[in-house]
Amino acid sequence: MPVFLDTGAIYSLADRNDADHGEIRTIYLNPAHRFVTHELVLIETFSLVTKRLHKHAALEIVGSLRKSPRVQILPIFSGLLEAAWERCKVSGSQSAY
Repeated sequence: MPVFLDTGAIYSLADRNDADHGEIRTIYLNPAHRFVTHELVLIETFSLVTKRLHKHAALEIVGSLRKSPRVQILPIFSGLLEAAWERCKVSGSQSAY
């Protein structure tokens, strides 16, 4: 059964200083685990990581989740993720919105 990745878990994975980083990283790096999330979580995560860390970190973590064969991303609205992702890539360096 896949583990659901919510915004908090993804943020902890991205921020080495987060109290839960080590535990989340151990779970994520276990090759036996599969994960599921949805498009809106990725959009929310991008915004949070950009605000608290920086845009490069947000692009890296969300981009790597999108490419991972172990992460299933469930669609919420057709085309929403692609439109938001393109906006994130071209918007200002501090915030996606």
